Amino acid sequence: LHCAPHSHQRTTDCFSVVCSSGEVCLFSGGDLIAHFWAWNDLSSYLLALGTFTFVCSLITALFIQTIRHMSVYNFSGINLSMKCYILITSEPLKGSLFQWTVYIESLGMVSLLVEASLGMPQLIRNYKRRSTTGMSVRMVFLWLLGDCAKTVYFVARSSPAQFWICAILQITIDILILLQVHFYGKGPPIPYAAPQTVQ
Repeated sequence: LHCAPHSHQRTTDCFSVVCSSGEVCLFSGGDLIAHFWAWNDLSSYLLALGTFTFVCSLITALFIQTIRHMSVYNFSGINLSMKCYILITSEPLKGSLFQWTVYIESLGMVSLLVEASLGMPQLIRNYKRRSTTGMSVRMVFLWLLGDCAKTVYFVARSSPAQFWICAILQITIDILILLQVHFYGKGPPIPYAAPQTVQ
């Protein structure tokens, strides 16, 4: 957080608000929530990515450590199906296995949703500008073709529901972008408004 007089206010690459002292505060990385994907420096991106990776790795390591404690049970000489039965029916292990399953399923769902929403920034940008100038329509058609093929594959292979649900989300975003091409065309974009100061 840096404070500077109004004469030094930068609106092109910084998010600005008014300090209680009357000076303009410049957040070099932008507002974390409102401009999460609009970082103006590599260090902010690396910090967010590093924090996310560290937190996920720590949680995963804790769960792995919990699962390793299950090795205190002597499973030697027991076939695989009996091992699974003991792990599932043993009261002390039920909670840990359930938490591990929920965590893994949640992590997988989040990763699928992130991958499924890759076209969302383009959709939002087109909407704000009321124009699709500079966007490759062929690229979006290739997205749509690939997403349709992927969805057919998931359904044909009876993949878990979250796979084809996220694939359908991708197809929906692709179609919405193509509709924007139809309605907005290649007209001149609406210029972005200057950042609003918060009183």
